[in-house]
Amino acid sequence: MDSSKETEKEDKDMKKLITFTLIITVAATLFAAVAPNRAQGQVTDRAQAIAIAVADAGLQQNAVSRTKAERDFDDGIYRWEVEFRTSEYEYDYDIAENGMVMKASYEARGRIASNRNSQLIPLESAENTILSLIPGVERSELRVRRSLDDGIYTYEANVFTGDAKYEIELDAATGRVLSYERENYTL
Repeated sequence: MDSSKETEKEDKDMKKLITFTLIITVAATLFAAVAPNRAQGQVTDRAQAIAIAVADAGLQQNAVSRTKAERDFDDGIYRWEVEFRTSEYEYDYDIAENGMVMKASYEARGRIASNRNSQLIPLESAENTILSLIPGVERSELRVRRSLDDGIYTYEANVFTGDAKYEIELDAATGRVLSYERENYTL
C-alpha cells in the first residue's frame, strides 16, 4: 500500500475512534445524569436516611419515635421517604441517595384550639419567627398574611429563595409553628 492510502486509512480510523469515543462520553454523561448512580450513593440503608433527616431537623435520635424509612423511585431519582415524630410534631423527609435533603416538612400534632377570641401576636413577631426558619432571607423579601380557618387565626408565608421553596404557618395567638415545608430545587 502506498503511503497516501495508508495515511487516508489512518485518518478514517482516527475519525471513527474519535466519533466512537465522543458517542460513549456523551452516553455516559447522559446516563450518569438520568440514571441512579449507585457508586456515588452515600445513603445505602434506612438507618442512614433516618439519621440525616433527624439531624436536619436539629433533633437527637433518642428524641424521636415511630421512625419509618422506605426507598422509592420517583421522577428518575431514587430517594428515601422518612417519617418520624416527637411529642410536638410529625416530620416528613425526602432524602436523595447522595444524602441531600430534597424535602423537609413538619406539622404540629394534635388538635389546635380555636384562638378566635385571643390576643394575636404582632405581625412583626410572626415575621421574626419566620425569618429565623429561613436562612439568608431579608424582611423585605417576606410576605406574611393573616388567615382565619376553622376558628384559628394563622400567619402564613410562602418564600422562594434561589435554591428552595418554603411554606410556613404559625398560630397567630402563640407564634407556635403549626407547619413548615422546605423543598430544595438542587441536588
